[in-house]
Amino acid sequence: MQILVLGSVFVVLGFVTNAIYGRLGGKLSSLAKRSVRFQTAARYVGRGTRVAFGFAAALARVSHRPAHATR
Repeated sequence: MQILVLGSVFVVLGFVTNAIYGRLGGKLSSLAKRSVRFQTAARYVGRGTRVAFGFAAALARVSHRPAHATR
């Protein structure tokens, strides 16, 4: 009986949180589509992230040692 009750509570909580995230995402999406400032900021953040990852990849050390072989 306890498993049935706790399982049901888990399913209901999952449904409620997913519904909240969905509604919030939809609202933020509609706001973002209308805001030129948000679109500009998102474009610069995206470009900056790609540049930062490129620098990180260029400066990363590469190990040329073979991986430890198992017998």
